[in-house]
Amino acid sequence: MQQSQNDQTHFDLHAVVCGYLSRVRWVKPKRGDRFLACAILAFRPDGDKLSYTYIDLKVVGADAVQLIAGFEKDVSEGNKKVFVQLRIGDLFVHKYDATDKSGNTEERLCLKARALKVLAHEVHDSLQTDELREKYDVNMLVRGLGYLNRVTDLNREGNKIQVSSISALCGRIDEEERQYVAFDLINADCVASQIGQLRPAVSANKGVMVGFEISNVYPGSFVYTRGQHAGETGLVIKGQLCKISWAKVDSVRVELEQPEMSKANAA
Repeated sequence: MQQSQNDQTHFDLHAVVCGYLSRVRWVKPKRGDRFLACAILAFRPDGDKLSYTYIDLKVVGADAVQLIAGFEKDVSEGNKKVFVQLRIGDLFVHKYDATDKSGNTEERLCLKARALKVLAHEVHDSLQTDELREKYDVNMLVRGLGYLNRVTDLNREGNKIQVSSISALCGRIDEEERQYVAFDLINADCVASQIGQLRPAVSANKGVMVGFEISNVYPGSFVYTRGQHAGETGLVIKGQLCKISWAKVDSVRVELEQPEMSKANAA
């Protein structure tokens, strides 16, 4: 049964990811109960090429805990390759110190999230990446809602691209101080006209809220150039904005232009 809006306690910031399971382990914090954690090398396709995004996960769904805990031996011994498709929530970027092969300490970034549900799983004796890509939709897809707060045109290697940023709402709905996750995005061609429609409102500093889908995310950083945090490093999730499902400007619903791809399909 689908949860009604009145029963909802948290803002939805969910993603579906596919990849290989690693680092299945039980964690006992200094305070609180122990919990199951794992990591996934999530597939991040780019045309014919395939990259990976490392995501460190706290497993919170009861069924997911039971299932992933059962893979602990296969993963730790390394004699099996465990593929999973997961629904995860509440993504954020984590910065940590790591030691390289030369013994030097360097800062690294990764994504963290909560593993909510195992949608599919397969266990193989060897890597089956090509076969899995044909069988599953392996695009990392993040869905949520947030504020569109920057739209810019860039020229990259002779190609004009449109970029934007979204402050995605996360955490509990009843909290007095809202929590946000920053996304720095390249806009897909299919949303360019909708972004253009909303751009004047963004430039006028109006509250432009959108429901979005973002694909193939990975962690990134930037340096603040102004304000009280000037010179400091900020953390951001990068990806491609591939869909805007709805929009409001100062709480008023806006009728969005139909993307060109949808127009072609409807004809």
